[in-house]
Amino acid sequence: MKVILIRILEKLGILRFFNFNLRININHRYCIIPLRGRIGLENVLLREHWFTNFLDEILNDKGEGANNYFVDIGVNVGQTLLKVKSLCPELNYIGFEPNSTCVSYVLDLVKANSFSNVIIYPLGLSERDGMLKLFADNAHASGASVIENFRKKTRVEYVMNIPVAKGDNLFNDFEGVIKLIKIDVEGFEADVLTGLKSTLDKFKPIVICEVLPVYSNDNKSRMERQNKLEELLRIHEYDIYRINEDSAKISPIPEIGIHGDMTRTNYIFCHRSKKALLSALIE
Repeated sequence: MKVILIRILEKLGILRFFNFNLRININHRYCIIPLRGRIGLENVLLREHWFTNFLDEILNDKGEGANNYFVDIGVNVGQTLLKVKSLCPELNYIGFEPNSTCVSYVLDLVKANSFSNVIIYPLGLSERDGMLKLFADNAHASGASVIENFRKKTRVEYVMNIPVAKGDNLFNDFEGVIKLIKIDVEGFEADVLTGLKSTLDKFKPIVICEVLPVYSNDNKSRMERQNKLEELLRIHEYDIYRINEDSAKISPIPEIGIHGDMTRTNYIFCHRSKKALLSALIE
């Protein structure tokens, strides 16, 4: 009933005037979802149920190891945080999010649910420390990108100056075990992983990553970024698996290739030494 009401408010265009909390069931655990206008709506209407299945399989120890860490690069409003904490409440979670609007909301989300072992860094990751511009069509857009015109048909309403850091500089002396990394950075995947080369070699984490389609040979910018990503994975002995969202299974592929299918945008990158961890997921 609550979700239906929210859909009605959204359809009427007046949801942005409301602020309230909802209590919803996520993976058999009740979570409090703050709705601050339209901010937080994605958490009420959580998608990507395959992702929950993957977490449950890969984190088969339920994250109870005191030194196990999940790293979330591109937190947005905490969609992945909710899935992780509903399945593995004690798992250590580190999130990176450069959008201050999203960071403020996520801190409220953490407080409302008394989530433990959560660290949120208000910055993005890159191959070097610095400042970049973030282009978005709204103040909390999940599709925001530091690559200008990454989505050529999307109207840019917000341009924000954001800090970015080289991931290896943050994890050089890290004493925990980075078991799993999720990356959702709208075309900036290769830059993020270039800044995490030493981290990949040290921990060999499984990486769940969205890579949006190249569509055609004419899209030279996306093709160059995809080639850079694939070359980096080869150098660090990572294999590529495409996620079948319908079956929640994965298939090994030699390369991402050129396509325009939005159902083929999620991948697992797995170090060859960790392949056994994925055995139950491979088609």
